[in-house]
Amino acid sequence: MSIICLGLSYKTAPVQIRECLAFTSQTVRVALSHFHRNGEWQRAGLTELVIVTTCNRLEVYASTLDVLDEERARACRRVLVAFIAENHGMDPAHFHELFYYYWGEAALNHLMEVACGLDSMVLGEPQILGQMSEAYQIAQQMGTAGPVLDLAFRMGLKAGRRARAETTISQEAASISSVAVRTAQTVVTDWSKVNALVIGAGEMSALTVKALSQRGCGQVNVMNRTVARAEQLAGTVGGRGYSFKEMHDALVAADVVISSTGAPQAVLTLPVMQGVMAQREERPLVAIDIAVPRDIEEDISELDGIILYDIDHLQANLDDALGRRQAAIPAVKQIIKEQTAVFDEMFRGLQIRPLIKDLRQKAEDIRLKELDRLERYLPEEVSPAMAEQIERLSRSLVNKLLHEPTLRLRQEAERGRAGAYALTVRELFGLEEDEGSGRKKKLAEGRERPRVIDREADEPKPELEAMLIKTPHLLV
Repeated sequence: MSIICLGLSYKTAPVQIRECLAFTSQTVRVALSHFHRNGEWQRAGLTELVIVTTCNRLEVYASTLDVLDEERARACRRVLVAFIAENHGMDPAHFHELFYYYWGEAALNHLMEVACGLDSMVLGEPQILGQMSEAYQIAQQMGTAGPVLDLAFRMGLKAGRRARAETTISQEAASISSVAVRTAQTVVTDWSKVNALVIGAGEMSALTVKALSQRGCGQVNVMNRTVARAEQLAGTVGGRGYSFKEMHDALVAADVVISSTGAPQAVLTLPVMQGVMAQREERPLVAIDIAVPRDIEEDISELDGIILYDIDHLQANLDDALGRRQAAIPAVKQIIKEQTAVFDEMFRGLQIRPLIKDLRQKAEDIRLKELDRLERYLPEEVSPAMAEQIERLSRSLVNKLLHEPTLRLRQEAERGRAGAYALTVRELFGLEEDEGSGRKKKLAEGRERPRVIDREADEPKPELEAMLIKTPHLLV
C-alpha cells in the first residue's frame, strides 16, 4: 500500500490558475461520486481518494494497493492530472507542469506539514486544519476514504492540533492586518465597545475587517470611494458602509481607524483631522496606516488625542511575531516525527489486515463445505440443539486454529516484516494476491523508499504562459 499526493499551491501556480482548478464542496462530492466507476483509476490500482481545496491550494490524496516504482508512480500522476482536468473541462497540457507530486513517506510528511501550517502562505495559520478536516469528512461520507487515507488524515489532523496546542506556531499575529488589530487592542480599553473604521475595501482591508471581527471588536464599519463595496464588506460583519463624502461623521464616531487604500496621496490630511478632533470632546483616536504610499499624513500625530502608527511601526512587530513562529518550527517537526512513528506502527497492521481477512475467508469457505458434506451422513432428523452444537464446534475449531497464526502475523507486521510473511502465508494457503499487488519482490522488501518527482515549479512555466495567452480574461 502507498500514499500519493498531487497538488498545486500559491508556491507553484498564480491565483488565475488556482481559481480555474478549484473545487467547491458540491463539485468535490460530484467528483468523488464517480471515483469507483472510473476505469482508469482501477487500472492504475488507485483505491482511495480525498480532495483538499482552498483558496491557496488544491491537493488530491490517493492510495494504492501495492508499493510503487517510478514508472507506476508516473502513471498514477497522469491519471490524477487527467482527473482534475476532466472535472474542469480543461486540457491537462496547459497546467500539468504546475503540480508537485509525492508518494510514500514523502506524501505522508507533506500531509502533516500542511496540517501543521508549515506549508501555508502565513506560517502556522489555523484555517487549513479545519479545511483538511472537512475534506476528510466529505471523503468519508462519499465512501472514498479507506483505511490508508483514514489513518493518514487522522494522524495528520492530530499532528496539526498538537502543533497549535503545544507550540507557538499559531499564537502570534503573523500578517500586517492582524498586527494592526493587535496593536489597537493594546491601546484602547473595553474592546467590546470599540467602534472601528476600516478605510478601503481591497484585500488587505478585508483581512483587517475579518481580524477585527474575530477579536471581538464591538462595531466594524468600512469607508470606501465606492460605497457599494464598502457596504458589501461591512455587511459581512454586520457593520455600516460609508462613502468618502461621509468621512467627517465616520471619523468623529470612530475609536480606531485602520486605513489601507491604493490612493496615490494621503486620504486623512492634517486639515481634515483638525476638524474631526475638534468635535470629539477629547476622545482619543487610534489611527493605524497600513498603506503604501501612506494614507495618513504624518503631521496629524502632533494633534492632541491622536495616536498614530504607520507600517514601519507594525513591521517590526510583525518580524518579531514571525520570528517567534519560525522558532517553533523544530518543535512542530518533532511532533510530525512522533505522529509519523505512530502512523508507521498502525500502518504495518493495515498491511497485514487483507491477508488475515483472506485467510479467515478461506477457512470459512472450507468450514461451510465440510458442513455440507457432513449433512449427507447425519440422520434426517437432527435436533436444533444438535445442529447448533455442530455449528459451534466447527467455528471454534477454525478460530482456535487461526488464533496463533493471526497473532504471529500481527507481531511480525509490527516488526516491519509484514511483506515477507504475507507472501509466505499466501503461498502456503493458496491465497490469491490482492488486485494490483503483483510485485512480490517489492512487497517482501517492505515499505517503499520516499520519493519526490517533478521540480518545485519556481521556474518559468511555458504552459502557464500559453494558458494565460489563450485565456486573457484571467488577467483582468
